[in-house]
Amino acid sequence: MTRAWLSLAVLSLMFFLGTAATFTSLGVVLPAMVKELGWNWTAAGFGFSLLGVAYGVTSSVPALMIRRLGVRATLLTGSLVMVVAFLLLAILKGLALYFLGCSLAGLGFVLLSTIPGTYLLARLFPRPDFAFGLYFTVGGLGGVIGPQSYLWIMRASGDWRAFWMMAALVVGVCGLITALAVDVTTDNGDEQQNSRDDFGWRPAMAMRTRQFVVLAAAYSIFLLVGITVNATAVPHLQSHGVSITLAASMLMLDAFLSAVARLAGGLLARWIDARKLLLLALALMIGGLLALSAAREPILLVLYACGIGIS
Repeated sequence: MTRAWLSLAVLSLMFFLGTAATFTSLGVVLPAMVKELGWNWTAAGFGFSLLGVAYGVTSSVPALMIRRLGVRATLLTGSLVMVVAFLLLAILKGLALYFLGCSLAGLGFVLLSTIPGTYLLARLFPRPDFAFGLYFTVGGLGGVIGPQSYLWIMRASGDWRAFWMMAALVVGVCGLITALAVDVTTDNGDEQQNSRDDFGWRPAMAMRTRQFVVLAAAYSIFLLVGITVNATAVPHLQSHGVSITLAASMLMLDAFLSAVARLAGGLLARWIDARKLLLLALALMIGGLLALSAAREPILLVLYACGIGIS
């Protein structure tokens, strides 16, 4: 199991870095980019939307690449795509490269994160439940370090472009290490299949059920809110007189609570009905959004971070 745990470690690291360098960091870097380049927030927000759309619509790409080229080639391609994306963001002077960089970052994140990660962990661990929980928790914690990393680099260099250059270097090196270190030969899939009852469900049958539609709609809402908050929370709070350091800290608290909630949600689901958890999460999200809309005082800032993060 040594190689299985090593694979879990490097895959979690890549998920961590991908989260840190994309969704949470971009929202903190954008105010400096907008100010220097003279953009409006409509254009800046559209780039963030492209990041989320690319992450969603290209989700089938890593599955196809794994089947045809293997996991190592998929991870290497993902790291290369992300390096190119970050370099474009570092050298850009106009919106065209910004939009292209954001789109490539979304594609690269897909190739490096959940699909190859869960595929390998399901093969490596006979009972992958704990491995999945740890993987997603560590990945979520990337949202905590991402904004802080930008603030550190900005204080040291005074240039937001240095952050994207550093992101390209770190992701490129760690992506290469991950591709070489993961175990692509072990397969416990047969053992897992023999340990489960077969109810005759096929993916197409499951996706035609009402339950799948409800879950897909709820998850889409969560993603929409998450992307919107990451993109606009910092400039929105700055317009209310909140410093960028405090605004970034709230984004980090949001990401930290989100990571903890992922782990806690799996445990609570054993004792609390999943429908009640879903309703609670939606209620917390609504409360967090209302707090964010009027946030100026510390209590409302904390309520926003707790509501969005825990949901």
